[in-house]
Amino acid sequence: TKVKILLDQIRDFKPDVVYCIDINFLNKQLVRKVKRIASVIVGQIASPLPPKSFYMEYDHIFSAHPKQVNHFKKLGISSSWLPLAFDQEHLKHFEQHGWPERSRDVAFVGSFGRHQSNTGPLMKAVAKFVPSLEIFTFAPVAQLQRLGLDRFLKGKAWGFEMHRVFAESKVVINRHGKVADGYSVNYRLFEATSMGAILVTEEGKNISELFDPGVEVLTYRTLEEAGEKVRMVLDDYPKWSALANAGQKRTLENHTFYKRAAQISRTLQELSQAKQR
Repeated sequence: TKVKILLDQIRDFKPDVVYCIDINFLNKQLVRKVKRIASVIVGQIASPLPPKSFYMEYDHIFSAHPKQVNHFKKLGISSSWLPLAFDQEHLKHFEQHGWPERSRDVAFVGSFGRHQSNTGPLMKAVAKFVPSLEIFTFAPVAQLQRLGLDRFLKGKAWGFEMHRVFAESKVVINRHGKVADGYSVNYRLFEATSMGAILVTEEGKNISELFDPGVEVLTYRTLEEAGEKVRMVLDDYPKWSALANAGQKRTLENHTFYKRAAQISRTLQELSQAKQR
Protein backbone atom coordinates (compact mmCIF):
# COMPACT_ATOMS: atom_id res chain seq x y z
CA THR A 1 0.00 0.00 0.00
CA LYS A 2 0.96 3.66 -0.30
CA VAL A 3 1.28 3.98 3.47
CA LYS A 4 3.61 0.99 3.73
CA ILE A 5 5.79 2.36 0.94
CA LEU A 6 5.92 5.74 2.68
CA LEU A 7 6.91 4.27 6.05
CA ASP A 8 9.53 2.01 4.42
CA GLN A 9 11.04 5.02 2.64
CA ILE A 10 11.16 7.02 5.87
CA ARG A 11 12.87 4.12 7.65
CA ASP A 12 15.43 3.81 4.85
CA PHE A 13 16.23 7.52 4.55
CA LYS A 14 15.91 8.38 8.26
CA PRO A 15 15.23 12.06 7.44
CA ASP A 16 15.51 14.86 9.98
CA VAL A 17 12.22 16.29 8.73
CA VAL A 18 9.16 14.73 7.09
CA TYR A 19 7.10 17.33 5.21
CA CYS A 20 3.53 16.23 4.50
CA ILE A 21 1.59 18.35 2.02
CA ASP A 22 -1.57 16.27 2.45
CA ILE A 23 -2.41 15.94 6.13
CA ASN A 24 -5.54 14.01 5.18
CA PHE A 25 -3.22 11.15 4.19
CA LEU A 26 -1.86 10.28 7.65
CA ASN A 27 -4.06 9.52 10.65
CA LYS A 28 -2.91 9.96 14.26
CA GLN A 29 -1.39 6.50 14.53
CA LEU A 30 0.61 6.92 11.33
CA VAL A 31 1.86 10.37 12.36
CA ARG A 32 3.11 8.85 15.61
CA LYS A 33 4.92 6.12 13.68
CA VAL A 34 6.60 8.75 11.52
CA LYS A 35 7.66 10.72 14.61
CA ARG A 36 9.41 7.67 16.03
CA ILE A 37 11.67 7.70 12.96
CA ALA A 38 12.03 11.38 12.00
CA SER A 39 12.77 14.08 14.55
CA VAL A 40 10.31 16.59 13.05
CA ILE A 41 7.07 16.22 11.10
CA VAL A 42 5.61 19.27 9.36
CA GLY A 43 2.32 19.62 7.49
CA GLN A 44 0.86 22.03 4.97
CA ILE A 45 -2.79 22.70 4.18
CA ALA A 46 -5.15 25.38 2.90
CA SER A 47 -8.12 23.15 2.06
CA PRO A 48 -10.97 21.98 4.34
CA LEU A 49 -9.50 20.51 7.51
CA PRO A 50 -9.71 16.82 8.41
CA PRO A 51 -10.68 15.75 11.97
CA LYS A 52 -8.43 17.23 14.69
CA SER A 53 -6.83 13.87 15.41
CA PHE A 54 -5.15 14.01 11.99
CA TYR A 55 -3.07 17.09 12.78
CA MET A 56 -2.71 17.42 16.56
CA GLU A 57 0.61 15.50 16.53
CA TYR A 58 2.42 17.74 14.03
CA ASP A 59 5.41 19.81 15.12
CA HIS A 60 4.41 22.64 12.77
CA ILE A 61 1.75 23.33 10.15
CA PHE A 62 2.02 25.85 7.31
CA SER A 63 -1.14 27.28 5.81
CA ALA A 64 -1.97 29.90 3.19
CA HIS A 65 -5.17 30.53 5.14
CA PRO A 66 -4.68 33.01 8.04
CA LYS A 67 -7.77 31.69 9.83
CA GLN A 68 -6.37 28.17 9.82
CA VAL A 69 -3.07 29.43 11.25
CA ASN A 70 -5.00 31.02 14.13
CA HIS A 71 -7.01 27.82 14.58
CA PHE A 72 -3.87 25.71 14.92
CA LYS A 73 -2.25 28.14 17.33
CA LYS A 74 -5.32 28.13 19.58
CA LEU A 75 -4.95 24.35 19.78
CA GLY A 76 -1.33 24.76 20.84
CA ILE A 77 0.12 23.69 17.47
CA SER A 78 3.04 25.68 16.09
CA SER A 79 1.86 27.23 12.83
CA SER A 80 2.76 29.97 10.37
CA TRP A 81 1.28 31.71 7.35
CA LEU A 82 2.69 30.48 4.04
CA PRO A 83 0.88 32.03 1.06
CA LEU A 84 0.83 30.09 -2.17
CA ALA A 85 3.13 31.28 -4.93
CA PHE A 86 4.24 31.13 -8.56
CA ASP A 87 6.66 28.66 -10.11
CA GLN A 88 9.06 30.68 -12.28
CA GLU A 89 9.64 27.64 -14.49
CA HIS A 90 6.41 28.66 -16.24
CA LEU A 91 8.12 31.81 -17.51
CA LYS A 92 10.86 30.03 -19.43
CA HIS A 93 8.86 29.35 -22.61
CA PHE A 94 7.75 32.97 -22.92
CA GLU A 95 11.19 34.35 -22.12
CA GLN A 96 12.73 32.11 -24.80
CA HIS A 97 10.06 32.42 -27.50
CA GLY A 98 8.56 35.83 -26.78
CA TRP A 99 5.30 36.96 -25.21
CA PRO A 100 2.08 36.57 -27.21
CA GLU A 101 -0.28 39.41 -28.03
CA ARG A 102 -2.92 40.28 -25.44
CA SER A 103 -5.60 39.06 -27.80
CA ARG A 104 -8.15 37.97 -25.16
CA ASP A 105 -10.21 40.54 -23.27
CA VAL A 106 -11.07 38.66 -20.09
CA ALA A 107 -10.53 35.03 -19.16
CA PHE A 108 -11.62 32.77 -16.34
CA VAL A 109 -9.95 29.42 -15.70
CA GLY A 110 -11.43 27.33 -12.93
CA SER A 111 -14.12 25.01 -11.69
CA PHE A 112 -17.87 25.21 -11.14
CA GLY A 113 -17.98 22.65 -8.33
CA ARG A 114 -20.04 22.60 -5.14
CA HIS A 115 -17.24 24.35 -3.24
CA GLN A 116 -17.31 27.22 -5.78
CA SER A 117 -21.02 27.90 -6.05
CA ASN A 118 -20.28 31.60 -6.65
CA THR A 119 -18.59 30.91 -10.00
CA GLY A 120 -21.76 30.83 -12.11
CA PRO A 121 -23.24 34.08 -10.75
CA LEU A 122 -19.87 35.82 -11.11
CA MET A 123 -19.47 34.74 -14.73
CA LYS A 124 -23.00 35.93 -15.52
CA ALA A 125 -22.25 39.31 -13.96
CA VAL A 126 -19.03 39.72 -15.92
CA ALA A 127 -20.63 38.55 -19.18
CA LYS A 128 -23.32 41.22 -18.81
CA PHE A 129 -20.62 43.89 -19.03
CA VAL A 130 -18.14 42.04 -21.27
CA PRO A 131 -19.69 39.71 -23.90
CA SER A 132 -16.17 38.69 -24.98
CA LEU A 133 -15.67 36.73 -21.74
CA GLU A 134 -13.86 33.40 -22.26
CA ILE A 135 -14.32 30.50 -19.84
CA PHE A 136 -11.93 27.58 -19.58
CA THR A 137 -13.11 24.77 -17.32
CA PHE A 138 -13.29 21.01 -16.87
CA ALA A 139 -16.96 21.37 -15.95
CA PRO A 140 -19.36 19.51 -18.29
CA VAL A 141 -20.84 21.48 -21.16
CA ALA A 142 -24.31 20.58 -19.84
CA GLN A 143 -23.54 22.40 -16.59
CA LEU A 144 -22.54 25.55 -18.49
CA GLN A 145 -25.70 25.23 -20.58
CA ARG A 146 -27.86 25.11 -17.45
CA LEU A 147 -26.15 28.29 -16.28
CA GLY A 148 -26.63 29.97 -19.65
CA LEU A 149 -22.86 30.29 -20.05
CA ASP A 150 -22.08 27.67 -22.69
CA ARG A 151 -21.50 30.28 -25.42
CA PHE A 152 -18.50 31.57 -23.46
CA LEU A 153 -16.93 28.14 -23.07
CA LYS A 154 -13.58 27.85 -24.86
CA GLY A 155 -12.46 24.44 -23.65
CA LYS A 156 -10.03 23.30 -20.97
CA ALA A 157 -6.75 24.82 -19.83
CA TRP A 158 -4.21 23.30 -17.46
CA GLY A 159 -0.49 23.74 -16.85
CA PHE A 160 1.25 25.46 -19.74
CA GLU A 161 -2.01 26.00 -21.62
CA MET A 162 -3.49 27.82 -18.65
CA HIS A 163 -0.46 30.09 -18.36
CA ARG A 164 -0.61 30.75 -22.10
CA VAL A 165 -4.25 31.83 -21.76
CA PHE A 166 -3.26 34.23 -18.97
CA ALA A 167 -0.35 35.57 -21.05
CA GLU A 168 -2.82 36.30 -23.87
CA SER A 169 -5.42 37.93 -21.59
CA LYS A 170 -5.78 41.58 -20.71
CA VAL A 171 -7.83 40.69 -17.61
CA VAL A 172 -8.12 37.53 -15.53
CA ILE A 173 -11.13 37.25 -13.24
CA ASN A 174 -10.66 35.40 -9.95
CA ARG A 175 -12.85 34.11 -7.16
CA HIS A 176 -12.39 31.88 -4.11
CA GLY A 177 -14.35 28.91 -2.83
CA LYS A 178 -16.17 28.67 0.50
CA VAL A 179 -13.13 27.37 2.33
CA ALA A 180 -11.37 30.72 1.82
CA ASP A 181 -13.90 32.35 4.17
CA GLY A 182 -13.28 35.83 2.78
CA TYR A 183 -9.48 35.56 2.59
CA SER A 184 -7.27 35.75 -0.51
CA VAL A 185 -5.53 32.39 -0.62
CA ASN A 186 -5.57 30.71 -4.03
CA TYR A 187 -2.94 30.10 -6.72
CA ARG A 188 -4.77 32.20 -9.31
CA LEU A 189 -3.65 35.40 -7.58
CA PHE A 190 -0.06 34.65 -8.52
CA GLU A 191 -0.58 32.73 -11.77
CA ALA A 192 -2.52 35.59 -13.38
CA THR A 193 -0.31 38.46 -12.20
CA SER A 194 2.91 36.65 -13.10
CA MET A 195 1.70 36.35 -16.68
CA GLY A 196 1.16 40.11 -16.86
CA ALA A 197 -2.64 40.03 -16.86
CA ILE A 198 -4.66 42.49 -14.79
CA LEU A 199 -6.08 40.51 -11.90
CA VAL A 200 -9.63 41.33 -10.82
CA THR A 201 -10.29 39.47 -7.57
CA GLU A 202 -12.39 39.72 -4.41
CA GLU A 203 -11.53 42.30 -1.78
CA GLY A 204 -10.16 39.64 0.56
CA LYS A 205 -9.48 40.31 4.24
CA ASN A 206 -5.75 39.93 3.67
CA ILE A 207 -5.36 41.06 0.05
CA SER A 208 -3.32 44.10 1.10
CA GLU A 209 -0.73 41.78 2.65
CA LEU A 210 -0.15 40.25 -0.79
CA PHE A 211 -0.77 43.12 -3.23
CA ASP A 212 -1.49 46.83 -3.21
CA PRO A 213 -5.15 47.05 -4.35
CA GLY A 214 -5.71 49.64 -7.04
CA VAL A 215 -2.00 49.72 -7.83
CA GLU A 216 -1.05 46.08 -8.47
CA VAL A 217 -4.46 44.37 -8.67
CA LEU A 218 -8.12 45.40 -8.80
CA THR A 219 -10.64 44.18 -6.25
CA TYR A 220 -14.42 43.92 -6.09
CA ARG A 221 -16.95 43.60 -3.29
CA THR A 222 -19.98 42.61 -5.33
CA LEU A 223 -20.55 40.64 -8.52
CA GLU A 224 -21.83 43.77 -10.21
CA GLU A 225 -18.66 45.63 -9.26
CA ALA A 226 -16.55 42.81 -10.72
CA GLY A 227 -18.19 43.29 -14.11
CA GLU A 228 -17.85 47.06 -13.85
CA LYS A 229 -14.14 46.83 -13.05
CA VAL A 230 -13.47 44.56 -16.03
CA ARG A 231 -15.38 46.88 -18.37
CA MET A 232 -13.53 49.90 -16.96
CA VAL A 233 -10.16 48.31 -17.74
CA LEU A 234 -11.10 47.26 -21.24
CA ASP A 235 -12.48 50.70 -22.09
CA ASP A 236 -9.00 52.17 -21.56
CA TYR A 237 -6.56 49.27 -21.46
CA PRO A 238 -3.40 51.32 -22.23
CA LYS A 239 -4.08 53.36 -19.10
CA TRP A 240 -4.37 50.24 -16.93
CA SER A 241 -1.44 48.33 -18.40
CA ALA A 242 0.84 49.95 -15.80
CA LEU A 243 -1.16 48.15 -13.12
CA ALA A 244 -0.55 44.84 -14.89
CA ASN A 245 3.19 45.54 -14.93
CA ALA A 246 3.16 46.42 -11.22
CA GLY A 247 1.27 43.25 -10.35
CA GLN A 248 3.68 41.13 -12.33
CA LYS A 249 6.67 42.81 -10.70
CA ARG A 250 5.25 42.22 -7.20
CA THR A 251 4.67 38.53 -7.85
CA LEU A 252 8.07 37.88 -9.40
CA GLU A 253 9.81 39.71 -6.56
CA ASN A 254 7.80 38.51 -3.58
CA HIS A 255 5.55 35.58 -4.44
CA THR A 256 7.69 32.86 -6.00
CA PHE A 257 8.35 29.30 -4.87
CA TYR A 258 11.96 30.34 -4.31
CA LYS A 259 10.84 32.93 -1.74
CA ARG A 260 8.50 30.47 -0.04
CA ALA A 261 11.22 27.79 0.05
CA ALA A 262 13.50 30.20 1.93
CA GLN A 263 10.76 30.80 4.50
CA ILE A 264 10.17 27.06 4.90
CA SER A 265 13.88 26.40 5.24
CA ARG A 266 14.25 28.92 8.07
CA THR A 267 11.33 27.41 9.96
CA LEU A 268 12.58 23.85 9.51
CA GLN A 269 16.03 24.78 10.76
CA GLU A 270 14.51 26.41 13.84
CA LEU A 271 12.36 23.34 14.52
CA SER A 272 15.29 20.95 14.10
CA GLN A 273 17.53 23.02 16.38
CA ALA A 274 14.80 23.20 19.01
CA LYS A 275 14.38 19.39 18.91
CA GLN A 276 18.15 18.89 19.25
CA ARG A 277 18.23 21.15 22.31
